[in-house]
Amino acid sequence: MLPLFKNISPHTAEAIHAQIVILRDAGIGCLSSALICVALRTYVRTRLLKAFGWDDFVMLICLVGQKFIIAARRLANYPKDQLHPSGRFPSICDS
Repeated sequence: MLPLFKNISPHTAEAIHAQIVILRDAGIGCLSSALICVALRTYVRTRLLKAFGWDDFVMLICLVGQKFIIAARRLANYPKDQLHPSGRFPSICDS
């Protein structure tokens, strides 16, 4: 059972966990499509049109900044006793 769901029934905890997994997978799909769109736009604006403007720069900064914020929040909320000895937190591949 997940540590967040100590005071509820195992069936309810499993249902909540399944919904969390679905939301995580949807987030990964949205992130992937956003990265592809930004990469294609950046390629077109820099290579084909040679017109990379301030709006494109701001878009890239926001995308990169968002990823740092997500990683920082995840690391800040992660239990310190479960961190890897190197100090990094486990990735999806480690579980």
